[in-house]
Amino acid sequence: MPSTIENLLNLKIWKEDEAKNRFALSLKDLATEEEILKNYKDKLLEIEDDFKKYNEGSIDLSKIKDVMAHQEYLIRKIAEIKKNILKKEEIVERHRLELVEATKEKRIFHRLFDKQKEQELKKQQRLEQIITDESASVRFTANEE
Repeated sequence: MPSTIENLLNLKIWKEDEAKNRFALSLKDLATEEEILKNYKDKLLEIEDDFKKYNEGSIDLSKIKDVMAHQEYLIRKIAEIKKNILKKEEIVERHRLELVEATKEKRIFHRLFDKQKEQELKKQQRLEQIITDESASVRFTANEE
């Protein structure tokens, strides 16, 4: 039957695994947001390149208005995504700290469990030594008679 420390160690291992999963998911969310931001920035650079092309040739005013509207939209989206990234970074940091704490707790209970096993082994060895000593004493007494 598992001891209390062993049960607590198993609980701490489970807690650490859960913290690892939350941390991994939050990192994945952050990476997704950063990828979206990169895509929007790339589109914004494409628009700027288009403006340079329009500068060199004849300019269609309606096309420029559409491109500028799209540019403004991208700038707003980039600002929103940057806010989302900041929030996600805070979540990642919180999950990282939870993981660190869960790992510390697991290590503590692992050490306690190891000490308990060591004490049980010493106790068992003492009992075996007592039995061996008693057995030798009984044989010695029987040989004297």
